[in-house]
Amino acid sequence: MLKLSITLSLLLCIVAINAQTTPNTCNYSFSYLDFNLGPFTNQSYGIGLSESESIYLSVCGPNPYCTEMLGYDVSFCSDSESGVVDLGVPSTGVFSRYGKSIGKPGIILTTQSKGLCSGNTPYTSKTIMQCKQGAASTIYRGEFTSECEVSVYLYGNAACPGQ
Repeated sequence: MLKLSITLSLLLCIVAINAQTTPNTCNYSFSYLDFNLGPFTNQSYGIGLSESESIYLSVCGPNPYCTEMLGYDVSFCSDSESGVVDLGVPSTGVFSRYGKSIGKPGIILTTQSKGLCSGNTPYTSKTIMQCKQGAASTIYRGEFTSECEVSVYLYGNAACPGQ
């Protein structure tokens, strides 16, 4: 009976930790900081990387444009003259802490694509969300940091702890 009790307690801890770090719940906790990313639910963001390429993403779930164009749940994609490419699916998403400054907290959402980039490597996308009190959620930069990795930076009140 004691083993069963310990096993159940451990299982509940694992579930609680997972609920705090995956985008399915849109919540993330680190140390004493709690982030409620609910304001990102059903929000779609886009940014042009060049005249011929744009990136579309959603933080909490699939992006409507990416999903419609590719026919399956996609949270992060690029659209260029060569077509729409899956850069990340929601089921692979993991939240982590951004930066080490207590005064400027932030979060990173990392996802991977269903398809492969080059060789046997999936695309990796990073959505870096920085807290900016009172500001609307706004993308201010996007870039391919390597052939198979893209980063998008956004700031806003929704990325602040306790919101």
